[in-house]
Amino acid sequence: MLSLIGAFLVIASGTMIGLLFSNRLIQREKFFLEYISFLTALQTQMKFSSAPLDRLFDSIQHGELLTKLIENILFETNNTITFKDLWIKSISKIPVEYGLNAYDRKLLAEFGASLGTTDLEGQLSHITLHIELANLRLIEAKREKENKVKIYRMLGIFAGICIALLMV
Repeated sequence: MLSLIGAFLVIASGTMIGLLFSNRLIQREKFFLEYISFLTALQTQMKFSSAPLDRLFDSIQHGELLTKLIENILFETNNTITFKDLWIKSISKIPVEYGLNAYDRKLLAEFGASLGTTDLEGQLSHITLHIELANLRLIEAKREKENKVKIYRMLGIFAGICIALLMV
């Protein structure tokens, strides 16, 4: 009886691990959807407002996944840290659960490194470029989600079952 309960717990653990990995792929896609929406709104705000970046960031509606990134920036805006350093620091605090890989984080870091360093037209062009790059990452995230979510879920279940069978 006790080994049966242990086997069930192992299967449940394997299933949860599979669900966690598949959720990362789902969150990555959702992050890029929110990021593109944020960039589009930022571009529009920049065209019609001459407000500093922190006010622009504060005025733009953003999704739940971007909240952590934006809040970190707004919280430390009054410090003597440059925007570039603040942006990179905020990116490093993005949770692993968002499923962002090293290339995704590098893309985000490059965006913040150049934002606010050129004239208005240069910044608008920079945002347009990053919208296109983020769209490419979104397409990749969707493809990866379609191909791997079910695999991760099934792999978790079957790994749990295999370990449970070895235990019993």
